[in-house]
Amino acid sequence: MFYLPKYLMNSFDISMSFGLAEYFKRPQRQQIFNFHFILLKEKGISFISVPNAFCFPYRIAHLFLKLFNKFPLLEIPFTHAELKKNAYLAGYKSCEIVSSCFINAFDEFLMKNTLYFFAKRLGIRNFLKKKRLRKEIPTILDDYLGYSLTLIGYK
Repeated sequence: MFYLPKYLMNSFDISMSFGLAEYFKRPQRQQIFNFHFILLKEKGISFISVPNAFCFPYRIAHLFLKLFNKFPLLEIPFTHAELKKNAYLAGYKSCEIVSSCFINAFDEFLMKNTLYFFAKRLGIRNFLKKKRLRKEIPTILDDYLGYSLTLIGYK
């Protein structure tokens, strides 16, 4: 991503990444947004999805995994303000941020992962189904506490 050929610049209508930018520190963090922007044609659109720094179920689960050495990677979640700042610095004309469902984050990170962790330790892991699709139920907490933030940036 950091060494893109020049012929790709201004070539795409859409650029997107889901789960990339949070694995970098500055200045590479900003460079990811810059490269998304320079890949776009005029009037192109970017989708950049990252974890929300204020999603406490995710933060608790992440801390839990770090304590048990189950997540060795650097992962720095974003705030709304940082996303907007990165978009502004990259040159986007306008942007919006869409959040995911808080209830699903609570269920996924605190309830299901905790149950799965203990079921695995007790040897009954197969008793629980780890993956299932669930209908999102919107709440007023989603914008602040939902797991993912997706920046939609317009060139």
